[in-house]
Amino acid sequence: MNDLVKLAVEPPVLTLNYEQAKEQLRRELEPYKHEVVTSDTVAEARKLAAELNKRASAIDKVRRDKIKEVSAPIRAVEDQLKELAGMCKQSRQLIVDQIEKFDTETRARVSELLHAERERQWKNKNVSDEYRAAGFDDLIITSNLTGKGALAAKAMREIDMRTSDDRRTQEMVERRHLQLENACLKAGLDAPLTPEHVAHFIRSTPEVYEQKLEALIESEIERQRQADAARSRRQAQEQAAQAERERLEAEMRKAQESLQTSKPTPEPTPEPTPEVGSIPWLVSVEMTANLPQGVGRLEATRRLRGQLQRMGFDVTRLRATPEPVKA
Repeated sequence: MNDLVKLAVEPPVLTLNYEQAKEQLRRELEPYKHEVVTSDTVAEARKLAAELNKRASAIDKVRRDKIKEVSAPIRAVEDQLKELAGMCKQSRQLIVDQIEKFDTETRARVSELLHAERERQWKNKNVSDEYRAAGFDDLIITSNLTGKGALAAKAMREIDMRTSDDRRTQEMVERRHLQLENACLKAGLDAPLTPEHVAHFIRSTPEVYEQKLEALIESEIERQRQADAARSRRQAQEQAAQAERERLEAEMRKAQESLQTSKPTPEPTPEPTPEVGSIPWLVSVEMTANLPQGVGRLEATRRLRGQLQRMGFDVTRLRATPEPVKA
């Protein structure tokens, strides 16, 4: 292809009376190098400046015209060479487009084969859905497809390693789940932690996992200790309240029993109605009671006094006298 275009170059012959023209201009311009323009010579100076400008313009025109004339064949050859190169580039682009199409189709086929191989190995290794993390985007390259349209051996080995990693992760997590309850009970927790408690670090390295699990268990033990203490305080308060209720109920029952076993006495003579400002009613009651074993007169009086007070009676004048023992 390098021999396709052959260009013979013959440098153009350009003849210029450079030295002659330069010498002539030097002699003509020499007198004006030190010329001082005055009012007498200013008109002549203006005329000379215009003449020199015309000469410079004429020289520039010759330069442009002659260079253009000489350059015309060069530009023509340049355009022709550009056209030939364009033909090659156009055809190259057509080929590149076809190559890209082929590569795209090949990569799509490789992706399908990788996906199928990964699914097959996950299934063979009993990897659960939640542990299926193996990716293969970096393996989707044309070189991973053999000439017979099969997946290359190196790609299959890579898929095997990655799915095996998923299986090892699953086994590690399942093993840690099984050990979690024993670790909690051994540490003294009443209710073991659940997998949800350790889900955010269950897949960490052994060192990190043990550190975080130990910290979590310690936190739960402290929480359990505080809950137990609060429960004990509530139980103690409830027991004390229950004991107090039972004590009051027992005293009330004994007082009621004493009243029920008392001997009726004759109805007392009503006393005169008290004057204004005194107690509204004054009731005088005499009763005889058999005291329970172990209860003295003063204790019985105290209990009866309390019972009557709770019923709304004024017991300030309550007195108890022992009944004479019959012979």
